[in-house]
Amino acid sequence: MRIALFTIFGLFLSSCKVQFVSDYNARLADQTEEIAQTVDFFYLNMKENTETEYNGRAYQNFVDDYLRIEVKLNSLVRKNSIQPLNDSSAELCTLVVQEWIKNRETHKSNDGISDEEIDERRNRMNELFYAVLVSKNGKALLESTPNE
Repeated sequence: MRIALFTIFGLFLSSCKVQFVSDYNARLADQTEEIAQTVDFFYLNMKENTETEYNGRAYQNFVDDYLRIEVKLNSLVRKNSIQPLNDSSAELCTLVVQEWIKNRETHKSNDGISDEEIDERRNRMNELFYAVLVSKNGKALLESTPNE
């Protein structure tokens, strides 16, 4: 009888799985990469196709793009927030949104932006997106390793 109980208990324990991170979500990772590309294009396009002279980089010339991207970033935060056990990714996405808003507000208050500022903002946003994507790819690696 004891052997049967230990066997059943052993089987029960081996089938239990404690999970501390959310499952990998490929669609969410793809959406993150798409938004990262949109932000990268935004800054590259601004730098290559406008000039600081003649007010070509006035905030008003970019307000629609800023708002469109902010809406996509907010959506990314929401989707990460509702996924169970996904607090770290949601926090990283929130940092991305905060950085984006800070950059937008600075552009608005200065009503212009230099090449150096564009490069700095582009690099900073790429670093933040990299952190988000690394956290998501880590989840994929966790799922691909066999349970012991």
